[in-house]
Amino acid sequence: MSAAETTVPRTGSGRWVALVVVLVASFMQLLDGTITNVAIPLIKRDLQATDAQIQFVLAAYLLAYAALLITGGRIGDIIGRKRSFMIGMVGFILASILCGLCQSGLQLDLARGLQGITAALMLPQVLAVMQVLFPPGSHPGDRAKAFGLYGLTLGLPTLLGPFVGGGILQANLGGLGWRPIFLVNVPIGIAVLLLAPRFLPESKATGKVRLDLVGVVLIAVALVLLVGVLVQGRQAGWPAWAWIGGVLAIAALVAFWWWESRLTEQQRSPLLPMTLFHDRAFSVGLLITLVVFAGFTPLVFFFSIYLQLGVGYSPLAAGITTVPFAVGSMITSIASAMLAPKLGRTLLTLGAAVVCVGMAALAVTIGFAAVPLASGWLVAPALLIAGLGLGMLVGPLVNVILGASKSADAGAASGVLNNVNIVAGAVGVALFGVIFFSAAGGGTALAYTSAVRLTIISTLVAFAIVLVLTFALPQPARTPVANVGRTPEGSHS
Repeated sequence: MSAAETTVPRTGSGRWVALVVVLVASFMQLLDGTITNVAIPLIKRDLQATDAQIQFVLAAYLLAYAALLITGGRIGDIIGRKRSFMIGMVGFILASILCGLCQSGLQLDLARGLQGITAALMLPQVLAVMQVLFPPGSHPGDRAKAFGLYGLTLGLPTLLGPFVGGGILQANLGGLGWRPIFLVNVPIGIAVLLLAPRFLPESKATGKVRLDLVGVVLIAVALVLLVGVLVQGRQAGWPAWAWIGGVLAIAALVAFWWWESRLTEQQRSPLLPMTLFHDRAFSVGLLITLVVFAGFTPLVFFFSIYLQLGVGYSPLAAGITTVPFAVGSMITSIASAMLAPKLGRTLLTLGAAVVCVGMAALAVTIGFAAVPLASGWLVAPALLIAGLGLGMLVGPLVNVILGASKSADAGAASGVLNNVNIVAGAVGVALFGVIFFSAAGGGTALAYTSAVRLTIISTLVAFAIVLVLTFALPQPARTPVANVGRTPEGSHS
């Protein structure tokens, strides 16, 4: 795509304002998903929702979001990433208002599904716009800094969700109870919409790129089945329908892969260009991302359960306990901009190693602490170390993966990356859930302590695998800040 298609220059303060705009939108969406978890008991009681309805407050959003992420990214490639971002943001604001006004569990399920659809259109554009603002091969220090900030944005909502959600619920703003956790998106979203028209660049794929409707249907079916089975199957005790759904999901994924490979060979605008996987940085980077989020997401989830049910903390107190994790991640996410040019791939290896040290320290600390945990400060040093490692890993890793993709496929690549994060988190929660709930079956503080230690050890194993996989990344041609793109700067918007 030509430089003339970009409405904002790629130098000066304008692109940094544009970066803040898309990162705020991303943070808002990711935080919305985590703070909703904290409010579930209050929502259930207030709306007198059934167990099935309250489960779908989470599942309806996740299913819609996962099913349409790749499609949303490709729509951005076709009609324009700025346009898609703004349409998605308008829809997300309206859906958030609907969530805050709901009077029944069914209404909230439908509104959450709409939130998921609009987020799937909005969020893939964030990374695609960043590719335009900070293209591979130009301004490597700025690009590393931008993706370091994105890594911070990606990790903080998961860590801060219990703290922010607990604070909002405890404040009971305007006597509205749980409703502000959705309505808070409205002023933030409006601020983003006011800035986006002026500062965001418009870009899209050149040539005739059509939406692959067969691919849309196949990947939607595959991901709805896969995520649905992982989210609902565990809660239902893995009945026969879960196994059947899993088999059908795999079959749909195989069919999708075959169809996309065929369209790629025929150069007929596939939903997912399979040429992306010809690059080792993209393929290995996605595999590392899968393992990172399969290990990280369930740790945060089950550690919060341990603190609340095993130790007796309130949601707010549990959130405060995990703040050192967020602080550590914040420090190194920002510092990665300076470290990446010097260390390259080694920064990822170092980050994985530091997370392993933090997990080992956390397991030892909980093992020697009084049962139940006497104070959240006991685990603060271990959580800080783990957070430092995670911050070294996430931002530079995203840079590596997207640096391997062409500008025309930026939306599709972003959609794939976001989808891997979601599926990996669902897989991790399902697999680690078997370990955690089996060990916590006694319901005592000692049982929950044993369960969370097993979860921590499992996370340690996951990041040990990540450490090994980092050596498979190309070096130095595909370092987080080197010339990782295959197209010249002028080919990017």
